Amino acid sequence: MTVIGMGVVFSVLALLCIMLIFTNKLFDYFEAKKQAAGEPAEKERPVSLAEKSATVNPEPVQQETVPDMEATPANPGLNPKTVAAIMAAVSVYVGQPAEKFRLTAVRHLSTAAGQGMVWASAGRQELILARQEILNRKGSRKR
Repeated sequence: MTVIGMGVVFSVLALLCIMLIFTNKLFDYFEAKKQAAGEPAEKERPVSLAEKSATVNPEPVQQETVPDMEATPANPGLNPKTVAAIMAAVSVYVGQPAEKFRLTAVRHLSTAAGQGMVWASAGRQELILARQEILNRKGSRKR
């Protein structure tokens, strides 16, 4: 039974591959026909991220002097490179410039004794919540 199923899946994948090749050749044929008729091709080359950013902000960025961060560290365990990386990550995630944010504190997540790593406890919590939802659904059917 599983061999038949695998055969069906691979034959359908092969058919899809053949169809994609055929449609690609068909579109190339029509595009060549357009070019022969004198119409310009509509094919655009991909634009790199550097070119996009150059078109969005063509003005050079003025560099400002930044006070020495080593003189007054907010958290003695963090160096300026780590702070810059955190700010860059937040800026990219939110989609706004880093100048709009101010890093006030960085707290490290500690692991409780015997509980394991943070990701393990998060996964454990998700499993518990999923189990509770299942039990709640079963309980609502009995009523």
